[in-house]
Amino acid sequence: MSRAQLSTIAGAVLFLIALIAFQVSRYDGNVSALLHVSREFGEAFQVPHGVVLYEDGGYDGMLYYQIARDIPKILFGSRDGSLPPYDSAYRAQRILLPLFTYLLSLGQESYFPWVILLINLASITGALALALNFMRKISLPILTLVFNPAALVGVLFALSEPLSLFFTTLFLILWKRKNERVAPLHILVLAASMFARETTLFLILPLLVLHAFRKQWKDAVFLALALAPSLLWQWFLIERFGTLALTTGTHMINLPLLGVWQLLLSIFGTVSAYRLSSLSFLILFAVPLLTIELWRFARGHIKNTLEGLLLFCLLVLFSLDAHIWGVITSVGRVLTPLYPLFAFTAAERDSLSDRLISLNLIAVSIIAAIGIASITHPFSIS
Repeated sequence: MSRAQLSTIAGAVLFLIALIAFQVSRYDGNVSALLHVSREFGEAFQVPHGVVLYEDGGYDGMLYYQIARDIPKILFGSRDGSLPPYDSAYRAQRILLPLFTYLLSLGQESYFPWVILLINLASITGALALALNFMRKISLPILTLVFNPAALVGVLFALSEPLSLFFTTLFLILWKRKNERVAPLHILVLAASMFARETTLFLILPLLVLHAFRKQWKDAVFLALALAPSLLWQWFLIERFGTLALTTGTHMINLPLLGVWQLLLSIFGTVSAYRLSSLSFLILFAVPLLTIELWRFARGHIKNTLEGLLLFCLLVLFSLDAHIWGVITSVGRVLTPLYPLFAFTAAERDSLSDRLISLNLIAVSIIAAIGIASITHPFSIS
């Protein structure tokens, strides 16, 4: 790896550290602020001493944190047969981040906030390092692997998207090096990405259909096998909690463009910074990129598999429900495969429009992340 590539990675790490330091500085430098634990949640689940408790509500990071605390009870059950304290199958399907947190912390809860942060930092910078080494050059599209909402919001809210980004990026590189064929190792990588974020399904399914259409049956079987661990885990969660985790996720898809239309209509009502950031994501990134990909499809210029997968993910993006389109912290991170697909497709084409859209995404992501980090929530310490 060249000195310029190493400098690029170092620059990305310094930016992420500065962004995190900027956010936690409002909470006496306490890293547990990234978990966004609400006071009610913290008291109900008796979080350890020293955890930042938000007085105005929490976010998903606190749920992954609690699942990490519950790992032994989720996997092995309680002696009295009771459910784990946090008994939601929906978040537990994304077991990879909590499991890594528990294992790397050796079960020591006081280390959980730091370990979650380090996992997410390593995932994002690892994805960038893999992509730079694979592409052999530095480009704006490759930088979007770091500067996208899924990565930055994932770090600031202690979420599982960075892990999903890493494993999706790793799969695409291994798949490209194998001349777009699927190998046994790819099963493990995709399975890991599914355990980080179930929306990896929107990468696996179209790719499976494509290989089956090409009568590349071995590849299609390998892709089906990549789904098997997650399906087994879903069955385990049904046995443990009595509910199917995937049913909650079905509410994210609606009629095409309905969510976008409702977002545009909402601008005439109450306007918030979150809604404006979502609108910026739509206008500066999603719409231009979809327009280009549809134009290329209409002209018969999409002959690259990556472009086809990117177009599919964009169509899914524009079919997301209004409650997801309402805030960038939702719409910007829900489809994690979108960003590696865009980064590699745009880096390969390296056209002026691809560079401009990459710059737009980087700008929107950084501005939104700084805006999120600048918010000071009323808090107390457990």
